Amino acid sequence: MKTSVRLLIIIFLIAVSLIIGGFRFYQSALDHRQPGPAEPVEFVVSEGEPLSKIAQELENKKLINSALLLRLYVRLSGLGSFVQAGVFSLPQNASLTEVVGILGHGRADIKLTFPEGWRREEMGEYINSKFSAQGGSALSIAEFLNETKSLEGYLFPDTYLVPAWYTAARLVGMMQDNFAAKIKALPKSSLSEKDIVILASILEREARFAEDRPIIAGILLKRLENDWPLEVDATLQYAITNSKISAKGGSTSGGKSQNSKFNTIEWWPKEITATDLELDSPYNTRKYKGLPPTPISNPGFSTMTAVVRPAATGYWFYLSDKEGRMHYAKTLEEHNLNAGRYLSN
Repeated sequence: MKTSVRLLIIIFLIAVSLIIGGFRFYQSALDHRQPGPAEPVEFVVSEGEPLSKIAQELENKKLINSALLLRLYVRLSGLGSFVQAGVFSLPQNASLTEVVGILGHGRADIKLTFPEGWRREEMGEYINSKFSAQGGSALSIAEFLNETKSLEGYLFPDTYLVPAWYTAARLVGMMQDNFAAKIKALPKSSLSEKDIVILASILEREARFAEDRPIIAGILLKRLENDWPLEVDATLQYAITNSKISAKGGSTSGGKSQNSKFNTIEWWPKEITATDLELDSPYNTRKYKGLPPTPISNPGFSTMTAVVRPAATGYWFYLSDKEGRMHYAKTLEEHNLNAGRYLSN
C-alpha cells in the first residue's frame, strides 16, 4: 500500500475518532447535571427576550454550564424560538436538555393586567377571578389584602405573567419590585416619594386623559402651597367606599374579609350626596386641608411623572364633563359658569 493512501486512511480514522469523541463529549455536556439541589428556582423570561440573553442569564444563575452550548444545541436541534415568555420553575440540578425542555414546553401562565388607578380591593377581585378561570389556586381577596396592608399606591399597575401556583406574597413582591424600579426612574423632584405617590393616586382618578394630568397636578400643588383644601371627588369616593366596606363587616386593611363582602360595592361611587360631603374622614378633602394620609389608588409611571413635572397655568379650578373632558377656570365665578354649562342635566 502506498504511503499516501495509508496517510489518507490514518487521517480519515483520526477524523472519525474526533467526530465520535466530539459527539460523545457534546452529548455528555448536554446530559450533565448541575451540582445544585433538586429544589426548583424561579426563572423569568420576558416577552421578546433574545436567546443570547436568556442563555447568559441561565449560565449566570448556574442553571446551565454554558450559554454557548445552549445556543449551539438550539440551533443544531432546529428549535428556533423555542422559549415562551413566562415564569418558569427550573430544578437547580437539571441537565441542559431538561432546561431547554422546560422552557420550550410552555406554561399555562396566568396573565394579569392591572389598569392604572385601581384600588387594591379591585385588584384582589380581578386576581381571584383570573386564577379561578384559568385553573389556578384561586387566590382569595382576603389573601391578597393581607399581603398588601399599607401598600395602596405601591402596587405597580402593569401586565404580569405568573404561574398558576403563585402565592399572593410572590405576586405582591413582583409588583413592589416593579414599583421600586419605576420610582427610581422618575425625574428629580423636591416632593417626597410619599407625596408623589399620594398625588399621583389622586390624579389617576381625577383625569381620564394624559394631557390633563400635568395641568391638574399644577392646580393641586398650587392649592396645597396656598393652604387651600384640595376638594377632589376621588378622595371622598375612596372614603365613602371604605365606610361601606366597614359597614359590611369587611376590612380595607386585610383582616378576614371574604370575597362575598365586596359583591355589591361600587368602588368609585358616581353620586356624591350632601351627607357624603360631611363624612368625617381624613380622606374627605372637602372637609380637611392637605393631602390624605395614604394613596387612594395605584398610579402608573406617566401619572407620577406628571406630578413631578406639573404644568404652570393660571388655573385654580377644573371639572370633568360626562365624556371626561376637562374644563378649567381661573376664578370661582368662571368655575361656576362651567358647572352650569357642563354638569347640568
